[in-house]
Amino acid sequence: MAAALNGGVLAIISTDRSAATPFAVLRRIATGGKTADLVGYDAREHRFFVADPDGGTLYDVDPTGARPPRGIALGAGMEQPAWDPNSGQVLVAGGSYDGLYEVDPMTDALLARRPLSSGCNPNGLAINPNAQIALLGCSARGYQQVLFWDLRHAKLMRADREVGAGDLASYDAVANRFFFAASHFSSGPEVAIFDGSSGAYQTAVVLPAAANSAVFDEVNRVVYTTDARPGKGGLFRFTVPAC
Repeated sequence: MAAALNGGVLAIISTDRSAATPFAVLRRIATGGKTADLVGYDAREHRFFVADPDGGTLYDVDPTGARPPRGIALGAGMEQPAWDPNSGQVLVAGGSYDGLYEVDPMTDALLARRPLSSGCNPNGLAINPNAQIALLGCSARGYQQVLFWDLRHAKLMRADREVGAGDLASYDAVANRFFFAASHFSSGPEVAIFDGSSGAYQTAVVLPAAANSAVFDEVNRVVYTTDARPGKGGLFRFTVPAC
């Protein structure tokens, strides 16, 4: 697995539990960027895409270290990258840009900017390749919403006003759910849960403090989300409520 570190470095970590040193850092790869924040993975080409929001560049990183990282200029403030296995492209949430970037991982070229013109400023991006839809987790606090994007036709499907003002999103195929960490939602921090096939809002779990990400543990069937309070460094855990 990979972890983005301060200083524009991507750490490649072993997940072999039987190794003499489990979870050892195999290598640290300097991207050449100002920082390394969020990471997406191209499972076809086995490469990581690392967002540098300060420098405005997305880096294509070979985890073996055999090839130097290659930068793709997008724009400052970019957020979560995600690979779409159907199109083969990498999408990047615009963050400070109210839209999506579409990148070809084969050529490392910016193919398109997809404006949303919705006041969303998406931080979170999660893809269900089977339904060919993506959840865009809006960060804007004035007009709180979540958007769903039609990947097949590259257009906006709809807006959902049940939640908003959050950070990162994830999709899990076993749970067939989208999870969105609404860290600054007006009624308090929560993780919102959406149906994976239709994108319909299902429920939310209120948290004791702001959390900026949420992932589903397929083995234990629980959701983990990070405690984003400074100096805490902990996790919250909950089961998915019946819907």
